[in-house]
Amino acid sequence: MTELVSGVQADLTTLAANVDARLGYPSNGVNIGGGIHAAPAQSRTIRHGQVIRHPTLSQWRYPWDQRVQDEVPRGLNIPPSATPTVLDGTWGI
Repeated sequence: MTELVSGVQADLTTLAANVDARLGYPSNGVNIGGGIHAAPAQSRTIRHGQVIRHPTLSQWRYPWDQRVQDEVPRGLNIPPSATPTVLDGTWGI
């Protein structure tokens, strides 16, 4: 799994807020079809991704998925401290 990894938590926290704003989060869920649906408060998507700390190192990660990558040509600035990195087993994944 490849994610953005940085030694500066604040850089990824700012990036996460920018991604959420661009993608329209938080966002209410939509009931599709019949059946029983969750209450609106339970079907709300709060954020696109979460900044997660490495279990033992002073490093943080944030998803580097296609939705984030698609925003880069549209002006999303990736912090210089963040590098797309293939995560190893030390991340606990």
